[in-house]
Amino acid sequence: MEMLTTLIDYVVDPDLDSGYPMPILHLPVYYGNIEMLQFLLDAGLNANVRDKEGYTALMIAAKYGSLDSVKILMASGADPEIERQGPMTALSLAASNEQFSIASYLAEGD
Repeated sequence: MEMLTTLIDYVVDPDLDSGYPMPILHLPVYYGNIEMLQFLLDAGLNANVRDKEGYTALMIAAKYGSLDSVKILMASGADPEIERQGPMTALSLAASNEQFSIASYLAEGD
């Protein structure tokens, strides 16, 4: 993590569109690395950054069933009302993918 800290502090704008299809914040959500997700958010990454398809990290966590990631992202200011084309929100993605505990959490706004 020391190298990542150095990159964030001195070299890289982690929210910058790098040309890759996925922002750095989305990687720990995809791979279930809660510690890295928290680290990146604590480093100041934008919790609402979108990938090339319009997904936020919260949408990805909701779709794939990572309640811990959803909670961390929400506590860090992720906006559950952001829409992707369709319109799709984190709540609708959770419900349509049968992630009912996440859908309930998002609906209650905890």
